[in-house]
Amino acid sequence: MLDTIIKEKFKNNGNVLTLKQALEAGITRTTIENLYKNSDIDKLGHGLYGLKDELIDEFYLFQLQYPKTVFSNNTSLFFQNKTERIPTKMDITIYSGYNDEKFRDFVNVHRCKKEIFDMGVTEIRTPQGQVVRAYNLERTLCDIIKNPKFIDSEVVSKAIKMSIKDTNFNANLMWEYAEKMHIYKKVKIYMEANI
Repeated sequence: MLDTIIKEKFKNNGNVLTLKQALEAGITRTTIENLYKNSDIDKLGHGLYGLKDELIDEFYLFQLQYPKTVFSNNTSLFFQNKTERIPTKMDITIYSGYNDEKFRDFVNVHRCKKEIFDMGVTEIRTPQGQVVRAYNLERTLCDIIKNPKFIDSEVVSKAIKMSIKDTNFNANLMWEYAEKMHIYKKVKIYMEANI
């Protein structure tokens, strides 16, 4: 039977715990195994457990399973309230050379050079309140301008206009990213067209 303290540990972590998180919280490996055997919790993946019959944040779960990924493009815009469209598939970015075999069929995979992979990474809350890694607004704008074939032009235009009005938007940082990504002229054209 699932005791109140253990259930609370799961609840406080979005109804999910990795084995490592469970051990750090003082829950033994044997306890986790017994809870799974007794059908009190579900095994969601290797070393990943969730409360039975509880809502699980898909974004948070994905990043627990694949911690070297970063949410980007449409998904990042969605987290930052710069699009009304709920992503039908998650957009994630990985660095070139990272093996995406385990998840490439159910997410949109974008790649970048390892040198710029961490540029603009921030922690952001999902709509369910869990903290995940995603690109900041400035990097996201550069990404969607760099590869417009992955996103509807109307979404790009609205995102740029909404971003310019956002008091937290840092245009200088966006220009810095554009320079490092070798897309300065392209970003300038998009920005001028949407001001």
